[in-house]
Amino acid sequence: MKIELRERDRRALIGLALALAVYLTLDMVLLPRYDTLAAAEELVLAKQDQLRKYRRAVLRQGQYRGLTEDARTRIAELEDILIRAETEALVSAELQSEVERASQDAGIGISERNVAGIRRLDDFFSEATMTLEFQCSPSQLVTFLSGLRSSASLISVRSADIRPDRVVHQMPNGGDLNRTLRVNLTLGALTPNS
Repeated sequence: MKIELRERDRRALIGLALALAVYLTLDMVLLPRYDTLAAAEELVLAKQDQLRKYRRAVLRQGQYRGLTEDARTRIAELEDILIRAETEALVSAELQSEVERASQDAGIGISERNVAGIRRLDDFFSEATMTLEFQCSPSQLVTFLSGLRSSASLISVRSADIRPDRVVHQMPNGGDLNRTLRVNLTLGALTPNS
């Protein structure tokens, strides 16, 4: 059996061969190059961003020395408000002396005090805590807390339980509510780890 190709069939086969050649050229050569160009655009944008950050760092390079010196001085100032002592007993003693000073300034007699051990917060700081119980007037409490706030060390109130000692239905004749609050405070002070 002999296959005869007519002119029309021959042109169709040549067209099919050309279409197949064009398809293979597009699939094997042009489309992979287009994909690499699309990826190159993303790479160029990433490199531009990196170059922009590098230029910013170069422009600020002289400022870093001043910034680090400023940070060192600020850290030194802030470290002054921490309780610095060699041992836990000395840290507790310093915390107690600050609390005693503030209570004497406010005219408060502390009935109960409990100094807990030092608890490690993180790699840099530990916290010494102290629980107090006393009776006072509202103005004495405000004076006491103001004294703690203005102390040389950073002492913060961790918890406060303030209740009236007795219920007052009318103002006393003298005008001052003397010993009307029962206060239970837990105070905390930071100390650097050694």
